Amino acid sequence: MNPVTILIMRKIIKIFIGGFAILFLFTTFIYLKLKPGKLPLSPEITFLQNQPVVDGLLDENLKEVLPKREYEFRFNLNIFKGSAGSNYRLAYGTDFIYLYLEAKADSFICRDRGYQNGDGFILTLSNTKPESDKTDEHYVMGFSSQYVVEQEWARKILWNYNGKVSLTKLPDDVLFEYQANEGLIGFELVIPWSGIYPYHPFLSDKIGFNLWFMKAHHNRRFPNVQGVSFELPSETGARRYKTVEFEQPELEESCQSFLALEKNHCNQGEKLIFKAVALSSQLLSENFEISIYSENEELVVENNFNPEIQPGLSINRFELVTSNLIPGNYRIEWLGVKSNSSGTLKLSVLPRFDYGSVLARLENAKEKITAGSYTTMLFYIQEIRRKLKTLKDYEDFPDGLYDISLILDYLEKMELGKDTISSQSGIFRRAFRSDLDNTLQPYKVQVPDNYDKNEKYPLIVFLHGSGKTDEDMFSKYHRYLSEGDFIQIAPYARGVSHYYGTDKAQFDIKEAIQNAIVNYSVDTSNIVLTGFSMGGYGVYRSFIEAPYRYKGLAIFSGVPKVGLFRKSGKGEYPNFLKQKNYEKLNGIPIFIYHGENDLNCPFELTNRFVGKLNSSEANVVFIFDEGTGHSSPDDAEILAHYYDWLNDLIVSK
Repeated sequence: MNPVTILIMRKIIKIFIGGFAILFLFTTFIYLKLKPGKLPLSPEITFLQNQPVVDGLLDENLKEVLPKREYEFRFNLNIFKGSAGSNYRLAYGTDFIYLYLEAKADSFICRDRGYQNGDGFILTLSNTKPESDKTDEHYVMGFSSQYVVEQEWARKILWNYNGKVSLTKLPDDVLFEYQANEGLIGFELVIPWSGIYPYHPFLSDKIGFNLWFMKAHHNRRFPNVQGVSFELPSETGARRYKTVEFEQPELEESCQSFLALEKNHCNQGEKLIFKAVALSSQLLSENFEISIYSENEELVVENNFNPEIQPGLSINRFELVTSNLIPGNYRIEWLGVKSNSSGTLKLSVLPRFDYGSVLARLENAKEKITAGSYTTMLFYIQEIRRKLKTLKDYEDFPDGLYDISLILDYLEKMELGKDTISSQSGIFRRAFRSDLDNTLQPYKVQVPDNYDKNEKYPLIVFLHGSGKTDEDMFSKYHRYLSEGDFIQIAPYARGVSHYYGTDKAQFDIKEAIQNAIVNYSVDTSNIVLTGFSMGGYGVYRSFIEAPYRYKGLAIFSGVPKVGLFRKSGKGEYPNFLKQKNYEKLNGIPIFIYHGENDLNCPFELTNRFVGKLNSSEANVVFIFDEGTGHSSPDDAEILAHYYDWLNDLIVSK
């Protein structure tokens, strides 16, 4: 078959696949618009007095007690690879929610971020909204079968909390196991209600629930997907849910109880209101012992509460004055003597923050500080005001005391003529007033400890990944950026999941760089543009916007093109696999790192892209890691390659 025929056939196949995808999405959209109103999950979730054993197998005594539940949506992207027999079961107790999933398979397939790519699942627990089946208050958790050490972090994670990407490991009291047995694979999970506060069936009539199960297949990239409620899992934004209702609880000759707070933050001197929630088979008097500890583990308050517990479910409230608690973060340990229960609560006591007076103080000190410090302070003040206004009652605020104290400390020094921000080293956030729309825009900066304004410093510009912000630059996942005497910045770029294709994102990058140049001694001939994941594509996209600005490019787990959904949005997203685009990168030194098992930003795309760069005689260094998935480099040898490349680039002028 000649090359022309092969090319034509490939085009026809691509058109067919694209047309099928569009038809599928259109049909799904119409169905969602025309389907009957949202109904709660049925039947009610079964109450269990005791927590099941978690070993990956369903306890024998639960097989008849917990009904099998089928998924409402199934998407078989591998037409000849079915996933028959997939179902799940739910239960709850006073202290926990329980989930068991199973599917027909002989063994597990370990995948990079299996909760997205299979074998694994995504679980959402949320509040409910009368007017909508989507909510922006939720816990979204990911669970994966993992046996590769480098991917162990993704075994059980909090993926998203209230619309913000977390990617943090869930605590040890979240029990998760999986096991293959007689042609079935099973996943078993217990989550303490205390870890997903305020969601608890004793405190809320209804809770939002969604479950997406991913089943991988060998030699196929896309998993089969089953879902409780239709969702295209995204890293940010509102989540779809089904309302779940709970079976009326009953106990046999016992009492179970717990304590909760009406609010997990307060101002100094305000009263704390506790809720004593109890499920009892008889009338009794409970004794709650309460101990409050400061951050340095000093016991500062001891108290007792003795509510009379009625048979059935009851809630008693009592107040505790906090006038003796200075601003800070506290741990509250409680013990229910009769019910033999215990737990931990978090509390933030905040200093009072008078926005108007703080703003007035800044205006009075304006002439004593630089314009950049004034703008940054104004951003700090507005940002803490925004955080306080949007803080939920059930949230503590561990950073609040630090943020408010920092602002007040800066102000006090500025009033005395000392500009702390302009002379600060280390890692912190700055802001500038944008020429685009007069808004205050932040960026993260790292200034060397030995910074000398009489010397010139190379500038590293880091573009964050999807779902993240500029504050992700110096997380534990991107330690490789903090080597050497560089000025390093991370623009926010007006969003978290835009692939840097919008005009606003590009304008923000340009202004952040210019602001760093104005405020620090930057060697403008040595500016290196770097990025991770989405930010990797952003490096290519931003370079062609201003190729004269950069000395080199470093891409970590990025892709040379974006998907169909992104292209349908606002912005320009060139495909750098096309010759007319990748040839624009000729002449610029490029460092590319990618994990060979990466499925989120497919390694195959980068491998193909590097081949095209090499064929056009581009200046590229390509390092890949056989054992890792979608992550930044952590191997010492790989990091040494990057540092060598960076140092050689900076010294060559």
